[in-house]
Amino acid sequence: MAHRLAVIVWLLAAYACTSREPEASKADTIARSVTRVAKPGFDSAGILTYGRDSTSRIAESRLAINGIRIGMRDVKVRALLGSPVDSTLPSAEDVTHEDSVFLWRYPGLQVSFDGHAVYDVKCNGPACVTPDSVRIGALRKTVVARYGPGFSGYDTSSDVLIYHPDKPLDCALVFSFVSDRVARIALECDYS
Repeated sequence: MAHRLAVIVWLLAAYACTSREPEASKADTIARSVTRVAKPGFDSAGILTYGRDSTSRIAESRLAINGIRIGMRDVKVRALLGSPVDSTLPSAEDVTHEDSVFLWRYPGLQVSFDGHAVYDVKCNGPACVTPDSVRIGALRKTVVARYGPGFSGYDTSSDVLIYHPDKPLDCALVFSFVSDRVARIALECDYS
């Protein structure tokens, strides 16, 4: 019985060794991964081949939501929108410093300030509108018709179109979609 068990184990081991595929070269592995990931409209990294970052530049004046622009002072925002419904305020010692961070909330709109200047706007309410008259609920093809193909980001799982200004500014106008309709419009800056 022990002899039979040893023979079965030996046969299984021999089968496992002979049934392996030969080891692939590094070039074969890369080619296989490119073939697996690459599909029409995507490159080997899974990034859309159209609407690359360099093709999504728009005039800086078009980066606005409800008239609010990056760098706009809080006094001007209040003049445009009125008093916020809710807000976080800087502490007493931060009020005199230019590095105070706070935000104002309006129905369907949030404006973030750094040093009393706008650095971020998120809008998902029916009143949200860009200078090119794109609103919440607009079709993706309307956004593309007004702004161009856009940059779809580096993550193929997110459904966004990103537009950077034509001048050096680390901010962008971002349209987020649900079922090919605009669900959120944002002005986002990266000061990291």
